[in-house]
Amino acid sequence: MIRLRLDVFVVEQDCVYADLDGKDLQSIHLWAESAEHVPGDAAEAVVRLLPPGVSYAEPSIGRVASIKSQRGTGLGQELMERAVRACQRMWPDYAVQISAQQYLIGFYESFGFEVVGEGYMEDNIPHIGMVRPRPTWEKMMLEISNAARDFEAIYRSLEGSDEASIGGSWNKK
Repeated sequence: MIRLRLDVFVVEQDCVYADLDGKDLQSIHLWAESAEHVPGDAAEAVVRLLPPGVSYAEPSIGRVASIKSQRGTGLGQELMERAVRACQRMWPDYAVQISAQQYLIGFYESFGFEVVGEGYMEDNIPHIGMVRPRPTWEKMMLEISNAARDFEAIYRSLEGSDEASIGGSWNKK
């Protein structure tokens, strides 16, 4: 994980800064590695979750990175979705705060984050504060309803194919 972070944030972005900021030991780390991963290889994608009170009053997500070969494949999106869900499970009464590189605003908005405040420079890279509001009961019910509708659409597209029986028998109505 650290190797990937250094490869992306220090080498690729030509930004000399102290990546090891003392927060890693208080954080939860999520990462993806290839099936052929060898010890010492960089992870394919990484993210860290910080509990409330470490960087902000709210929990936060940071150090989000993926190797060049995985960008645009959906791996970073999958890892970020998992990070957001993990924050919701561990800290359900909180919003989630991030410090985003400004060129990624659209990426983070796709996960429900909203821009807060003015942009600022961090390590000579334009950043912006973003917050994903604490989910309301109505929003959670809408997400569950949308997920059920999406699942039904996928299932219906599989009806009649061999794939429709994966995972056991289905009760068709």
